[in-house]
Amino acid sequence: MNLTNNLLEFKKISKTYYNSKKDIKVLENISFKLYENDFLGIIGPSGCGKSTILNIISKLDKEYTGKYTLKNNIKIGYMFQEDALFNWLNIFDNCILGLKISNTLNEDNINYVTDLLKKYNLYDFKDKYPFELSGGMKQRVALIRTLAIKPDILLLDESFSALDYQTRIKVSNDVYNIIKNEKKTAILVTHDINEAIRLCNKIIVLTKIPSKIKNIYEVNDNIDYYNLIWNDLNE
Repeated sequence: MNLTNNLLEFKKISKTYYNSKKDIKVLENISFKLYENDFLGIIGPSGCGKSTILNIISKLDKEYTGKYTLKNNIKIGYMFQEDALFNWLNIFDNCILGLKISNTLNEDNINYVTDLLKKYNLYDFKDKYPFELSGGMKQRVALIRTLAIKPDILLLDESFSALDYQTRIKVSNDVYNIIKNEKKTAILVTHDINEAIRLCNKIIVLTKIPSKIKNIYEVNDNIDYYNLIWNDLNE
């Protein structure tokens, strides 16, 4: 973490969903900063607005109050809960899809994707199709597709929840190592306390809606964070 390089900041962000029956306030006065090389975890009860925070960061949701600032020229990559690979495209074509959409498919970027596939043991499967791969391999392919556009910040929205427990641990560790090797900054939304503690250097704990920040923990090896976070979630 580089405390001199603040990539984004939330200042008193609040979010309300409006409908004909009832207005629902999801977020209330959410404030935090994300620094370069942070691996930030966001954890909280189901439906508390964790994914809403990611949608605001990625500018998919622009209807909120408060101030959100993003450092100039920062590029964001979003990895969703499902791998969202296209079964009619082979692995290599899935990986370069974002480059095609953004009109940045050039020799340098193709070489970058090729190097990522080789580095993370997927090159031999580049001509295979998603349905021929295991769930864990598909998640790694989805990550490489996200990395292909060379984002500065990666958003991971429950990206391992569809996997069985043992595969989830292995794949989340693989993804963590890839993110660190590529020197990326990341935000992970999860409901798994152990996962957040294992992967993240900082954890934000949210309350039930309207969600406020209950605590922000700087993770080190000397504190029982599991019980602290568990108590926060059950208060």
